[in-house]
Amino acid sequence: MNEKKVVSLLIALCLSASITVSCYADAEINNSTIISHDPLGKLFIRQATGDINNCGPIAAFVARQFSTQRFKVKNLNSSIATARTLITPLSPEEIEDNLSYTDDSKFDSRWWHTGDIKRYLTQHQVPISPLNIQQGTQALLKELDKGNIMIINVNMNDLPQQNGATNIGKPYLTFPIPGGWGHFLVIVGYQYIDNRLVFQIHDSVSNKGKNRLFYAANIVHAVKRYSPEIIVINKGKSTTLAAK
Repeated sequence: MNEKKVVSLLIALCLSASITVSCYADAEINNSTIISHDPLGKLFIRQATGDINNCGPIAAFVARQFSTQRFKVKNLNSSIATARTLITPLSPEEIEDNLSYTDDSKFDSRWWHTGDIKRYLTQHQVPISPLNIQQGTQALLKELDKGNIMIINVNMNDLPQQNGATNIGKPYLTFPIPGGWGHFLVIVGYQYIDNRLVFQIHDSVSNKGKNRLFYAANIVHAVKRYSPEIIVINKGKSTTLAAK
């Protein structure tokens, strides 16, 4: 068994584990505002058990469902297969960096990049716009206040696990792997808990990922470290972002 397959197997096994560690503690502004663009979690899509490759397509489906009410994922496997036919193969350099790639998989099962999601959304006329994490937390809040949601890409090792019985933090174990535990998340809202800002997020890995809460300070830190580009899904707007 080669190194990439070993890593993939360890990731799959790890997702079912439950270990509790302390969350970071950074003070945030006190406010009673609660904003949620999916309070019942109707947009949430759960990855199949053992699936470590399709958080990208699933994040794209969540965004498309949010933007286009007539679109609904009915058969996840079929939707993923169709979406992957729209995406170009990896370059030799990208293949080397893509842990899920095998010679016979080509682009049928590889991890998606941010550009793949942008291309999919643009092809389906989902209005998106650019945002960079360097613009700061307030820029993210502004987008949520306008009724938009966002797709981010983080190394899940940079996010702490839940603390005790709370719904704050990731509900599963991760461990260091080459290149980072890359994962797409969808920010659908925010609120304040004990004077600290938290983002409401859909994490497709687990059923517990529906409307999961993460401290904003941790999310911003993780996005800065892994992939500063954010995809904003603009509901009811016509501006689109060209896919690269």
